[in-house]
Amino acid sequence: MSDVRDEIDWEWPGAQTTQAQSNYFFLGEVDYSKTHGKTHDGLTDTYGNYHDYTIDWTPDTLTWSIDGDPVRTVKKTDTLSEDGTYYAYPSTPARVQLSIWPAGIPGNPQGTIDWSGGLIDWTDPDYVAQGQFSTIVKSVSIKCAKETAATVANNGSLPANPRSYVYTTNDTRSGVVPRVMVSNESTNVNGASSVQGGIAVGMTAGVVSGMAVILGFGGLFL
Repeated sequence: MSDVRDEIDWEWPGAQTTQAQSNYFFLGEVDYSKTHGKTHDGLTDTYGNYHDYTIDWTPDTLTWSIDGDPVRTVKKTDTLSEDGTYYAYPSTPARVQLSIWPAGIPGNPQGTIDWSGGLIDWTDPDYVAQGQFSTIVKSVSIKCAKETAATVANNGSLPANPRSYVYTTNDTRSGVVPRVMVSNESTNVNGASSVQGGIAVGMTAGVVSGMAVILGFGGLFL
């Protein structure tokens, strides 16, 4: 998730323990069509088994993999806007966030509740035994991509000891896509964990721009 709401997701509805879902958003535009979201079936029990989920995000392609096998690829060239002035493709520096979302609660849209598998059963034996729902993440690996020619062009030249990204003006052609420059200023990103309403919430965060993220997930349920 970026500050301007570019987002790339792996999602696991707790009621579906043999599937995972890939999704992406551009500048917060909500699009639940098959062009943005896809379901990947045939996994062995995601509650009882670990799987490796990878997001390989480059300036030109976005690939989701499960246990080392690519299951979906989106090309930047396939996301051209209707007016032809920009690509609706995530391109801004983002945080890596891991969390549990209690989607099946009263007050959420019915479509969201249905997607999550219905209203949460607070009498579920796992919840009663633990006092919370939880997920287990075995490991997280992040490898940042190298700077691209476009990033260097935006800066004119890279600063000494580059360590962060800053937003400048939007691009001049579309006026929509933010331009990003490399900076040598420090960036602090906090991690937190808590229990909220019976949901164990945790977050691991890092600032990246173009990356491969591998998540070792198991035991996810709501």
